[in-house]
Amino acid sequence: MAISRVYENVIIYLGHKKDELGLLLANLATMQQNLLNMTEDLKQKMALQKVQALENNRTKQALDNAAAPVMLTSQ
Repeated sequence: MAISRVYENVIIYLGHKKDELGLLLANLATMQQNLLNMTEDLKQKMALQKVQALENNRTKQALDNAAAPVMLTSQ
């Protein structure tokens, strides 16, 4: 976050909005924001997968420890 703010400030401060340097800085800021968004998405997906893995593990343990035959079906 801090770096993207620095890039935005540099673009405004230097007044290079339309020249090559300004376009480069703007594209770098966009790329950085995209990377931050992808990182956040991956963190959310990993958290969801962790929850699913824990649920699957509990089900597996319950089936492994069941004394009587058990059958699971999906609805």
